[in-house]
Amino acid sequence: MKSQIALFLALCVLAPARADMSYRSYQQTKGQAATQAHVPALGSGVSWGISFMNRDRSPVTVCPPEIVFNRTNYEDFVERGANLTSADLRPSMPIALLMLEGMKSAFPCR
Repeated sequence: MKSQIALFLALCVLAPARADMSYRSYQQTKGQAATQAHVPALGSGVSWGISFMNRDRSPVTVCPPEIVFNRTNYEDFVERGANLTSADLRPSMPIALLMLEGMKSAFPCR
């Protein structure tokens, strides 16, 4: 068990994973398979978080319809959020925040 923990910790140090990327990185790698896989996974996480908040009646700023989104939808949300963000901040913004802003714009709660 100790060797498994040591291996896990070594992998964490040697190969740190990034849960998100900046809009600049997203724009540069948009056509790559890893980015195309990352965007819907990120979108699924954002959607899950929104659903969880809705379930617990926490303050929610996004009220998406009961549909399943695909990669194209999530990419559109990122671009929508980027268009709502000032040009000087946009390159360094995490795409998860841009995605959330795009979803808030598309599906505001009333």
